[in-house]
Amino acid sequence: MPAESPGKTRKLGWIKKHWKAEIEGVVTVGTSGVGAWIGSGIGIAAWGTAIAGTFPVAVVAGTVGWLATHAVIKEIDKDKD
Repeated sequence: MPAESPGKTRKLGWIKKHWKAEIEGVVTVGTSGVGAWIGSGIGIAAWGTAIAGTFPVAVVAGTVGWLATHAVIKEIDKDKD
């Protein structure tokens, strides 16, 4: 039976070390996508100009998603101590 490759252990170590950043990234991308989907049906008009709401709503949704995930992870870390 072949021995387990050291690369597999290294990959698991990286995941254990950086799982928080991975979760924050996935949630940010997901909430940005949902924000873009919702924003595509919104027009933002102000001071005589108008733009599609896709980008601004996606940015706000991504920021809110990242902040919420960051707060939850900090709370989990605080409970572990």
